[in-house]
Amino acid sequence: MSYKKIFLSVVILGCCNSGFSQNRGFDAILRNLNSKISANNFNAQSDVDVITYKSSTTIPYIENINIQKKFILSSGFPLVNPGFDNTHTMPKTFEEADLRYRNFKAKEINNQYLDVFIQDAACLIIRGYLLGQTSKSGPLRYYTEELLQSHTQNYGLLYLAFKQLKPVVGEKKINEYKSILHSDVINKSQDKALNNMQVELNRQSKNNDSSHFTKTQEITLKSLNLSQRRQEYYIQKIDSL
Repeated sequence: MSYKKIFLSVVILGCCNSGFSQNRGFDAILRNLNSKISANNFNAQSDVDVITYKSSTTIPYIENINIQKKFILSSGFPLVNPGFDNTHTMPKTFEEADLRYRNFKAKEINNQYLDVFIQDAACLIIRGYLLGQTSKSGPLRYYTEELLQSHTQNYGLLYLAFKQLKPVVGEKKINEYKSILHSDVINKSQDKALNNMQVELNRQSKNNDSSHFTKTQEITLKSLNLSQRRQEYYIQKIDSL
């Protein structure tokens, strides 16, 4: 099944409701994003995981994203994205999480949003139960391969997983993973999203449009730019394995 992908950056606008004026809130977010982009140094252990939601030409943007979030939550797993308040929690043990994952996947095997669920739940399982656990190389390999096939953009997490798996699966298998990853990166639409956003911002700038909408788009552009820099950083780290 072919489909376009969009990268949903998590942009936290909560500070706009604090003591700052709205513009100062926007400016603080932009300064933070610019600082991270300039640093070009990321920490795979603490990076925020994201989900590459599927786009739709027939369903309004926000409604489409919410449909996919509800699908994930129907599995019993929480969302990886910070800032979302839900009552779902991770199981206490890997065995419980693994069973929940496999049962839901088997039940929804033909669902168009299955990849979105896998991106979410596999990330949570790897970070929550498998990283640093040398006795769980088998499960780590399974969930790493699940992530690769789901078109995840959590490259920092893949780097950690590849690094842990390399002594177990060998260089040949890691190179196979790299080939899958590079093929997937080529097909990503993130560069197109960045270009489209920049064109729109340039148009608005010429029209002297300094509205709230423009500020929000500028933050989204910076978030996409940060994501691209993060992607390049981790791809280089992966290639060096």
